[in-house]
Amino acid sequence: MARTPGTAPGTAPGTAPVQRLTCAADTSVGAILKFLPTSSYSYPSSCVHDAQVTYLETHGGQPPAHVRWSNGFTYWVHWQDLVIVGGGGGDGGGAAASSDPLVPKRKPSKFAAEKLVMRVVDVVGPPPDVETVPDLKVALAELDQQIGLEEVKKQVRAALDGL
Repeated sequence: MARTPGTAPGTAPGTAPVQRLTCAADTSVGAILKFLPTSSYSYPSSCVHDAQVTYLETHGGQPPAHVRWSNGFTYWVHWQDLVIVGGGGGDGGGAAASSDPLVPKRKPSKFAAEKLVMRVVDVVGPPPDVETVPDLKVALAELDQQIGLEEVKKQVRAALDGL
């Protein structure tokens, strides 16, 4: 029987195809997936077939995906042996099923865009304050002791007040 790429072998006609994972970008930590092995890898019997698993992490080795079964057993498995729960509808924490290469395959960030803005104060720190910066307090005291620099003193004070 011919099958659509990315679907599980033996998928009956009229049933929703399952989307197999190909890399870490297809899912996210904590996603609920289904373990449906199709690879030639020989898994131990503790790796219950056709069971839901939770995705934990990845690494550069083989197999690359670390998952946990509901009984607490964890094991490293191949991406192709994992299926997005719900046939790729996105309800399992994975990416939405789409053959369009322009559709992102990652989950949206949990952070609001306005909270990802970097401000000047985040880089250089808060504006100088005479009471909290001892060197500035000493420098201003020395300036105040100088004779005949009234215009310079006004400009320095104005500059500090403008911060």
